[in-house]
Amino acid sequence: TMSYEDILKAVGGFGRYQKLLTLLLVVSGIPNGYLVLTIVFVGMTPPHRCCVPGIEECSQTWEAHIPHHDIDGVKYSQCGMISTDSNTTKQCTNGWVFDIDSDRTTFVTEWELVCDRSLYRPLLTALFMAGVMCGSTLSGFLSDRFGRRPVFLAGTFGMFVCFGLCGISTSPIMYAITLFLSGAMNLVNYATAYVLASEVISTSKRVITGTLTIAAFAIGYMLIPLLAYFLPHWRTLYLITSLTGFLFIPYIWLIDESPSWLLSKGKFEEFWKLVRKIAKSNGVPEENSTSLNELKLITQKEENKETAESWSDLFRHFKHRRVFATLLNKCFTWFSCSVAYYVLSLNTSNFGGSPYINCFLAAAVEIPAYAIVILALKKIGRKSFVFGSLFFGLNGLIAHLFIVSTKGAIASAMIGKLCVAACFSVIYLYCAELFPTPIRTTAVGLCSMSARVGAIVAPYLLYAGETYSSLPYLIIFGLSFLSAFFILWLPETCLATLPESKNDMLRLKLNLKEIFKIHKIIGKGSENNNDANEDQKSVTEPLSV
Repeated sequence: TMSYEDILKAVGGFGRYQKLLTLLLVVSGIPNGYLVLTIVFVGMTPPHRCCVPGIEECSQTWEAHIPHHDIDGVKYSQCGMISTDSNTTKQCTNGWVFDIDSDRTTFVTEWELVCDRSLYRPLLTALFMAGVMCGSTLSGFLSDRFGRRPVFLAGTFGMFVCFGLCGISTSPIMYAITLFLSGAMNLVNYATAYVLASEVISTSKRVITGTLTIAAFAIGYMLIPLLAYFLPHWRTLYLITSLTGFLFIPYIWLIDESPSWLLSKGKFEEFWKLVRKIAKSNGVPEENSTSLNELKLITQKEENKETAESWSDLFRHFKHRRVFATLLNKCFTWFSCSVAYYVLSLNTSNFGGSPYINCFLAAAVEIPAYAIVILALKKIGRKSFVFGSLFFGLNGLIAHLFIVSTKGAIASAMIGKLCVAACFSVIYLYCAELFPTPIRTTAVGLCSMSARVGAIVAPYLLYAGETYSSLPYLIIFGLSFLSAFFILWLPETCLATLPESKNDMLRLKLNLKEIFKIHKIIGKGSENNNDANEDQKSVTEPLSV
């Protein structure tokens, strides 16, 4: 009998068709980067003060009407003014004046989301992240129900439409709704694209595809400061970026349905038609060795087995103390990495210097981070790498808190960002290797949910940092320190066989000393064993942040 993986190999494995599909799906991941981080610039809060009627803005006479104070470098009150009648301080009654170029606007300046309305800012960012969390939950269900292709296309065009609606929002409430929907559509596109690629590409190439997908996100991330610099009005930025969706119209004809999904739904005629198309594109003769009836029988048996294992053993596995403790450990690590990633990503405008250069650097450091991951994982273990990246990231955070010079503070923050990005890209793989097959997808899904919660929390930490600027960094320092400590209590999976059962997972050795003896897992055959382990994985969710 011929398995689905055998069919993929028979039609070329990673031939011309798969390479073109990979290119198309990786390109589709670029907009995810600049759409997610647009909030950094459209939500920027410039220095501001109360508007004093009758006082010319070019003069310094307004200083007599604004209370003096010195909190985190702000010398004048941003939310109060002196009443000329009683010589007391009162709230702003005539709006605000923002210290920003006349042609540059944000939704904060347009809707005056400052002072007593400042809580709207983290709420809007958190709603976008909540949309991402909902999208991660819905994408699997929708793509399983309706197919990878229609859900991918709906997510792709849906996120651009929602972004366009963000640009024409008439109120913070409308903006909040469209922002939530754009976050959901963004993740639906990103996750479904990765699943679609993983189901058409042979297992030996899926890790490379995943890395390229992350790199595409980083490229889009690098584009947003460039776009924001030349498109200073926040509405224009949204509308122009939404128009890039027209570039993806050809995808309607270029993207096919997943053969794996067609097979799982019993659409055998469509499945074999697509298989022949892939074989022809790859220059491989048509394979006729497996009959449709035989393949249907194999598929039904595999589906019944999968269902039985997934539902009957799920909670029984998690009842085991070590399994449950490992799950909590990994959820905390994902949460901590997510908080750190988004605090550093969303706060680039407050590092000092140019916010555009800072944002570009924060995006650019992710490229070498992923290159380091690819090279390092062939020599050291997952546990050692995660611990090391957290350790060096902690050093970067400490330096950022105490370095006075702007350049030094930016450099230390970028070191922290590089380490967090590298750690984030490895914890998914490490998590997948820790848990046995029946609960692997569920465990990774719960950990991913923890990361989304961290992304929702991050804007509120930055909001608290407006009062005490060091607070967000102290919190992520504490979270990272605890994560590094908890990692010590997990087994190394580098040279271990992917666990197929709970007993396999329990046989993974817990050795606190191995973290300090990285050379112990470097061996002549380690790279080959690593590759063998990678070939066993069937990745069903993108390595996203």
